[in-house]
Amino acid sequence: MNKNIYCIDRIKLFYKDIFPAGKRISDYILDNSEEIFNISIKELAEKLKLNEATIFKFCKYLGYKGYKD
Repeated sequence: MNKNIYCIDRIKLFYKDIFPAGKRISDYILDNSEEIFNISIKELAEKLKLNEATIFKFCKYLGYKGYKD
């Protein structure tokens, strides 16, 4: 299975239980799925006005080791 599609499916599966900042991240990813896999965690944090640790926490919540996973 395509890794990007798997990530999108995972976000949709967990969406209702994700913490508020995680929903902002989720919404951005779902709306910008082509772009998201080509930007850094720093760029995403700047776009969403969040800190990188929040994005890392979101990735861990979804079961990934980190942002690049």
